[in-house]
Amino acid sequence: MSGLSPPTKSKAMALLLDKAVFRFTGDAGKFLNGITTNRQDAAHNAFVDVKGRIIAVVDQFRVDDETTYVLLERRFAERLKAHLEKFLAISSTRLAEVDRRVYFSLSEDEPSGSVFVIPQAKGRLFVLKQPMKENLTREAYTLCRVLNRMPLQGVDFD
Repeated sequence: MSGLSPPTKSKAMALLLDKAVFRFTGDAGKFLNGITTNRQDAAHNAFVDVKGRIIAVVDQFRVDDETTYVLLERRFAERLKAHLEKFLAISSTRLAEVDRRVYFSLSEDEPSGSVFVIPQAKGRLFVLKQPMKENLTREAYTLCRVLNRMPLQGVDFD
């Protein structure tokens, strides 16, 4: 990555990420409050096991007390679902994976058709139903993550 400079603000700097999007419905706020490590109105959260080991680190968007969306690296989706099975079995909360695209963007402008936006230390995540133009390289995204202390599960830690 030598020779790369940090990305600067531009109208359309975006990259499609490989994220799974889950929607919790029912009494999602209360359910998630009991099994995650952060407040429900925070942009980031984590699911841990009874020994405190990380199951999944997520970005989250709380719609209301009944509905919350969580985004995580796709390769950890099955691990999270397996962890949640026992809790969901005794709860009125339901979990569904939804078909959405997640883009990291350095743009100040929100794209049309955006379902929701989650702020990051630098940039934002746009969750969309339709494709968005990509013109941010994977290398520039990685450099931005590292320079702005934005760790990624599966790359920087497990």
